[in-house]
Amino acid sequence: MHVALKVAALPLLGAALPTGPHQVRFAPEPGATLVISIEQSSRTNMVYESWCPLNNGVRDEEEAYNVDGSSSVEYEIAIILEDTYGPIRKDVGPQAKAPDARSGLGSRFPYESITRSFKAIDGEATTAEFTKGDEKPETTTVELSSPLSGRAVQFAWNQRSGSFVPTFGAPRDKKASEGVLLSSLHVDGSGDWFLPPWNGGPADGPRGDQNLQPTDRWDVPPAAWYAMLDIGGYFWIGPEASEPPSRATLEAVQSINAQLVKNAAGRIVCQFEELREVDGRQLAVLSIDANVTSKATSDRTDEHGGTREKVTETVEQTIHGKGECLWDIAGKRCHSIEIRSESTDRTSFVSIQRKNARETSGAEILSVEETVSDFVMGFEVR
Repeated sequence: MHVALKVAALPLLGAALPTGPHQVRFAPEPGATLVISIEQSSRTNMVYESWCPLNNGVRDEEEAYNVDGSSSVEYEIAIILEDTYGPIRKDVGPQAKAPDARSGLGSRFPYESITRSFKAIDGEATTAEFTKGDEKPETTTVELSSPLSGRAVQFAWNQRSGSFVPTFGAPRDKKASEGVLLSSLHVDGSGDWFLPPWNGGPADGPRGDQNLQPTDRWDVPPAAWYAMLDIGGYFWIGPEASEPPSRATLEAVQSINAQLVKNAAGRIVCQFEELREVDGRQLAVLSIDANVTSKATSDRTDEHGGTREKVTETVEQTIHGKGECLWDIAGKRCHSIEIRSESTDRTSFVSIQRKNARETSGAEILSVEETVSDFVMGFEVR
């Protein structure tokens, strides 16, 4: 999922607050419901740099030309989730009070189950197409929704597989897309991605620190950026009349996301800046400074009218982001995350069509996307 909101300025009463050390970790009480509100606003400008025909897979530079055109798209997305935490698992033992160094989601989430209700998922996208010589762009606005809106999913811990298995809380008519929807989701809605690894443990293990105090600094893996954007999984947000999700589309999305995580490089530096008191609660203010690069390649083959089209898309991504995470120390949960980021995607799109095993046409399109995004999440216990 990719999404942001505005958090009101909070009063600073740092001088009257204890200096620490503080235990900062994610550990909601069993039975607690965490309401997660997400809003994302972004604007992407795309410039089509060049188009070049391919002959037997080789660029024909003499026929290549620059494309006189560009487009922009603005997104406004709002999401409300409710996560209800079940009992602590019997196999966990004392970990509920003191996380161990084991890795994996089972260690980060020591619950028998977590039930997620998708209370609302909606938004809109406005696209503007620019062509050389046009005085005004051609603009289109569409409403966005998700087939998950209004539904509930239970993630139940499976000891044998060591994973949380999702099922719909209220079954609907069996459709092929049901399995695709479930396969695109995961349990992580914690907001703890920018905490340090617990006691120096593995990056995919519990996160937090039992002796954190102002001025402490730490690095988190660059992949944490993509974990934040992928909170809860892929929600299939698109035009209201869009087709149901297909297995092929899911596999392409998962492949791209997995590669971006695996290839993530750069640095994310966090610092415990200060304490703020809001409504009697102590919030740790953690600054976030991210400089991340990554790349991914996807391949797919489509068939239509006896013609097979192979499409290869390669993207190289550069991200710069700054923001802050407010952490509720006594509540053992995130209070909010607010980040503004600027990213550049350089994409190569190669299409080769074949009929009767012979190449009939091909082309390579190069483009650049520049995106400014505001991303904020709010967390509240009910």
